[in-house]
Amino acid sequence: MRLINSRHCNSLPAAALLVMITTATSFLLASSPKRVITSFLLSSSPVARLRTSSSLLFVVKPNTNRSHRFTHSCRYHPRHCHSSSLLNSHTGPSINSKAFLSNHSIRSSRSTSTRTSLASSTKDTSTMSDIDLSSFQVSISDAFDGGNGKFLKTQVTSNELAVLVNIKKDPFTQLEQCHHFQYFSFRSTIQQQQSTEKSATNVTVKYVVANAGKASYPSAWDGSTIFTSTTPSDPFSWTRKLDTTYDTTTGQLSWTHEHNLNPNSDVVYFSYFPPYSYERHLDFISKCALHPRTQVTSLGQSLDGREIECIKIGSGQKQCWIIHRQHPGETMAEFYAEGLVSRLLGLDHGYSVDGLVKDVLNMYTFHIVPCMCPDGSYRGHLRTNASGQNLNREWCSSGTKEDGTYYEAPSLERSPEVYYVLKKMDETGVDAFLDVHGDEELPFNFLAGGEGCPNWSPRLEMLQGAF
Repeated sequence: MRLINSRHCNSLPAAALLVMITTATSFLLASSPKRVITSFLLSSSPVARLRTSSSLLFVVKPNTNRSHRFTHSCRYHPRHCHSSSLLNSHTGPSINSKAFLSNHSIRSSRSTSTRTSLASSTKDTSTMSDIDLSSFQVSISDAFDGGNGKFLKTQVTSNELAVLVNIKKDPFTQLEQCHHFQYFSFRSTIQQQQSTEKSATNVTVKYVVANAGKASYPSAWDGSTIFTSTTPSDPFSWTRKLDTTYDTTTGQLSWTHEHNLNPNSDVVYFSYFPPYSYERHLDFISKCALHPRTQVTSLGQSLDGREIECIKIGSGQKQCWIIHRQHPGETMAEFYAEGLVSRLLGLDHGYSVDGLVKDVLNMYTFHIVPCMCPDGSYRGHLRTNASGQNLNREWCSSGTKEDGTYYEAPSLERSPEVYYVLKKMDETGVDAFLDVHGDEELPFNFLAGGEGCPNWSPRLEMLQGAF
């Protein structure tokens, strides 16, 4: 299988490929490799304005007034390595991830909503004894695109109402022999069942993820902040819950939320990361398909029958493949794809593009897959597709037949998403390859894959590390 050829990337546009592949930034590259300008300019991409996400290539440092400072940094994480010769190592500068407030991914599955009678605490002068605790009802639901959260119970102590939720597990992963889970996204509705003499106008509820300590990467909870919104389809509406706390003793993740009962109910969404819905994915694909200088094709279908779309842009001889969101819980990867494609096509500027984009499009033909795992994304999974396969481990076979450890991959039965992408790569050839990820302990996206190319060099390593 000819995935990578041996042609070297030494010209400015080729080297610039590492740095112009931005969603939220414009990266300026001088002609000399020693003069890499590492300052970034925020673009008009919706992703760049997503003030609440752990936004792409920038470190997000939220403070108490919710303003965010963006700083350049980069790291690769070994657990995202592919089990193929294409992607076999990750190198680059590391950071102390605990220095940042970050968030990251996890998993879900379909379920019906669960209702339970609740008690409440109020912000007015009324005390708990003044309030009819049975007059409140809570409903927890994950029955929506990307939802994940199973109601357990409520607990009422002296002045605290707690709602306990569990994260649902991904299906069993055959190769890794485990159930991944960490991403969650659920909806909470709280209401007063009847008007009372001491009706509450505000109710503070403590939300607890009871099984956080058993998640795939429990160390990632420490120092993280979850997100909340009342209008989940608006990416700019998501804000951080800055009082998010992880108790290493109990293994529970918790935060509080003040519900405004106006007039007598409140609906709010909570999520590990701002979600990127399948509906948004389809809308963006349709927007790209209308562009006169691009071609949107389906490489095949997922196990649940969703299309594996590929966006073809440019007219250059060199073939560049960029894939995103192999792990469905890494929603920031598809925000990245949206910003990248928007810049290459000039979607936010009437199809007008800048000079660097023109140069790169003349040299490269891009094949961009915005979402490698649409089924897992819709189901709310952390790392797997509909059958429970971690697509990042499905790029080649592993083990030996002699000792019975042989694992054949990819396959149409388990991982058609990877199967169809590799088949198309065989047809086009690959001069450059990048795999866009997010990470539970990194408040920015990171790139993988380039280091597996035969033409990988210290110069390209330096450029990708700087990027």
